[in-house]
Amino acid sequence: MYMPEGSRRRATTALLAIVVLSLGFKLIGLNRPFLDAWWIRDLVVHSVAVNYYEKGINLLWPETDYTPDEPNYMDMELPLTPALAAAAWHLTGVNAWVPKLISILFSLASILLFHGTASRLLGRSGALAATALFALSPLNLFLSRKFMSEPLTLCLMLASIWAFFRWLETTRDGWLVLAAMVGALAALTKPPVVHFLLPLAWLLWHRKGWEGFRDARPYLFAAVVLVPLALWMRHSAAIGEQYWSVGTSFSSGAWFSRQWVTAQSLSLMVQRFTKEILTPLGMVGVLAGLPLVSRRSGQFLFTMWLLAALAYVLVLLGGNLRQTYYQLWLVAPAAGLAGCAWEKLVSSSGRGRRLWPWLAAGLLVWVTWGIHNYYDQEEAIPRARQALDQVDPQHSWVIVYPAGYNCLYYLDRQGWCGRDLDRDYNMAAVSSPEYVTERIARGAKYCVVFTAPNPIEFRDTKIEAYLARSYRRVARGEGFEVYRLAP
Repeated sequence: MYMPEGSRRRATTALLAIVVLSLGFKLIGLNRPFLDAWWIRDLVVHSVAVNYYEKGINLLWPETDYTPDEPNYMDMELPLTPALAAAAWHLTGVNAWVPKLISILFSLASILLFHGTASRLLGRSGALAATALFALSPLNLFLSRKFMSEPLTLCLMLASIWAFFRWLETTRDGWLVLAAMVGALAALTKPPVVHFLLPLAWLLWHRKGWEGFRDARPYLFAAVVLVPLALWMRHSAAIGEQYWSVGTSFSSGAWFSRQWVTAQSLSLMVQRFTKEILTPLGMVGVLAGLPLVSRRSGQFLFTMWLLAALAYVLVLLGGNLRQTYYQLWLVAPAAGLAGCAWEKLVSSSGRGRRLWPWLAAGLLVWVTWGIHNYYDQEEAIPRARQALDQVDPQHSWVIVYPAGYNCLYYLDRQGWCGRDLDRDYNMAAVSSPEYVTERIARGAKYCVVFTAPNPIEFRDTKIEAYLARSYRRVARGEGFEVYRLAP
């Protein structure tokens, strides 16, 4: 797997091998239900796509399945991902593999775009090593097959960075227009990625000095990215104010963190970075690459990019601690820094032919270790569906606990999953007897309680005890219980 700097053919072959290897991991379980890691987020996007498929696509008014008797409009990012899936479903019917395949295609484009950027800052060995670490990051690998906005957003962000590079290289304004357009879409589909503007500002300074900031075009570029996002957040917050369903919570301010960095949270992030975000090899590469990169070098872009992504982690610390996938934006700059370290190692040792097989073998081992648990399915949900079908062949409305466990699609029933909140976003009110009795009055006939939820902190033993005291249990299985709420 030795790639001499002068061998374009071998470098292209190596890049193709990286793409094909990553594709193999992405295609695992392509048509399985959306019940593996982060399935709750999958099914939020899925519910919007199903409504688009059944009622028509309206990007301004995404609708979920949180309640059966009220509008389900939700404050969320621009729903391009569910819209694309809904459009494709008109050709194939509703299924799991089409949305996953759409995400996979965007992820493959991301690999090529990242390599295109890395190759402008590194030699071929460094760019290929960085691309391998980026493409085979356990977190990136698994997210790239999820029905979530992240694969699309990552592709758009990398396309904007690459096009911005091309503008600096050629001074053709068409590249800047392209960078602004795809950058705006990236921000609309996932607002936190606006952090990529900071490394681009540094890149502008590095290439053109302060003279670059006397040019009006970079400011127009930033405005094109940020103004549509501000307008969308205002519109989405208005939806949240009116309908009060759990989405991105622009209307409540819950989108921002109210937590502080602690030794425990720092330990958790380091553990994730080592195992899931970039593997131990990548972690060592980042630590080695940081001191090797000069501030005068274009490679310092990766350092600025990583610092901007870490700033985002701190701003949204609460969400980052709860969900590993929030850290996706760390993968690209971290892989770039590791590529810097690899390039230095290969050039100083003169043993590239011997080092590449070790890198490949190490990556495969660590990737398999970091990703395998992600494919585990939430088996209690299909078991609960079977039990419900036996006791309730009429498919009556149901309540689902724990609050937020939005698996109504796979229960094949309408109902409530605790994501319809009051104006204070009071989750405690959802897990209260009053919530249950009010839903009974509105037509709920059964309640499904998942007693071994994933993640386990979802579980609410108080509401479980209330249901056990007050209603008849009609079914029970591994990880769930079913209560009849009506005579």
